[in-house]
Amino acid sequence: MSEQKYQGTVKWFSNRKGYGFITPDDGCPITEDIFVHQSVLHSEGYRTLSESWIVEFSVGHDDDGKAKAENVTAPGGGYVTGPRRPPRRTPKKDAHDDGGDEAAEGKEGEEKASGGGRKGGRHRGPRQRGERAPPPPHWHNVLKDDVKNTLEDKGMRTSTGTIDVSRGTARIKLGTRGYSSMADSRAILAEGSFECDADGNVTFGWKRAMKFDGGDWKKIDEKGDELPHAFNLGEDTVGAVGIDETAATLWGDDTEEPRVALEENEFEMRRVVLTTKRR
Repeated sequence: MSEQKYQGTVKWFSNRKGYGFITPDDGCPITEDIFVHQSVLHSEGYRTLSESWIVEFSVGHDDDGKAKAENVTAPGGGYVTGPRRPPRRTPKKDAHDDGGDEAAEGKEGEEKASGGGRKGGRHRGPRQRGERAPPPPHWHNVLKDDVKNTLEDKGMRTSTGTIDVSRGTARIKLGTRGYSSMADSRAILAEGSFECDADGNVTFGWKRAMKFDGGDWKKIDEKGDELPHAFNLGEDTVGAVGIDETAATLWGDDTEEPRVALEENEFEMRRVVLTTKRR
């Protein structure tokens, strides 16, 4: 069976960072902008997107259970493409200018510095086909050394872009691109965004929350007292999530699997993952 494909419009894409976001059309189960990485683009040459391009994609999920675009093509399955920029009007053609497709440079001026600019009179060509952009640094790189040492002493893994936190009855995921999610032993699920400063002070902006009560998953106030709204990574109550912990071990077998409720309540995650896979 072929995978379900959806259409959307490129919101923005950074060649330097190698990723961007697509705004899905109506009919897609993901209603918010969906992450897209350079490696999943079906392209004839340099893998790139530009703002307002129409694309087709399938929906996958990362290790955190968060939705991402996969197998990104032009509508109908061809190479991704879009309108080319009009040629520059210059009084004299530069000897180093080969007249290539400027659309591959991206929207931002900073994109030109990623491979298409000149330095010291030498022309640096675009990244070769199939070559991926370097991944952005992990968000927790900003933490002070003493905070990083504290996390290490607690056995909290920092080798990926996600830090899994155990705090009281909650298991909280501090993920990439500022995404956060929480599963609580009181049969509560929530997701939203977070910010963390160099001292390890974490603040949350929860967007969606629900609780299993009376045999059903029900929406609850994301600003209520049942959700954590701030803490410090150095607190004694903060520790590592057990490598064998799952949603079932957290809230027991009497709680209904939330996959359908997550979709109905427009969560980005489609499954509950307490710990990132070991690589």
